[in-house]
Parts: sequence; C-alpha cells; structure tokens
Amino acid sequence: MHLVHVLCDLGIAGDEVFPLFLANGITTLRIVDDELTAQKHLLNHSETHPESSPRLLMSSPLIEGAHPYHAFVSESLTDIDQVPKFI
Repeated sequence: MHLVHVLCDLGIAGDEVFPLFLANGITTLRIVDDELTAQKHLLNHSETHPESSPRLLMSSPLIEGAHPYHAFVSESLTDIDQVPKFI
C-alpha cells in the first residue's frame, strides 16, 4: 500500500492518474490529507472503474486544536468531550 496526496481538485485523478499507478504495479492507495468530499468522489470512481483504478482507502480528517493549520481538511477539537461525537 502507498500513501499519497491525490490532487482531487484537478479532476484528473480518476481518468488519467489512476491507470498510471496500476501500470507501475501499485494496486492500493491510501489517500491522505485530502478533503473528505473529494476522497469520496475518488473512491466512487475507483469502485465504478475497478479495471483502471487501484483500490482506495480513505483517511479521516486531520485532528487539530483551537487554531488549525490545515483548516480546510481538519477538525478542530479543543475539549476531550468533543471526541466521542467526532468518532
């Protein structure tokens, strides 16, 4: 398995990039640090085009404190009581 950043906002990962992973023997990817909606879009593409896509595993959002550095892909948890709802 390989951990990757797939530039989902470019809209080319499914059709152009995924076949390149397979051609180079990479059959499983874990997408890291990408926005969840984009990850779901790529996962759907992978599942509907298994012949030209590696298997994808999604990651959770980043967990950060009160002032997140990566606010667009993270969840800000500032109190231990927030954890059960987040999970």
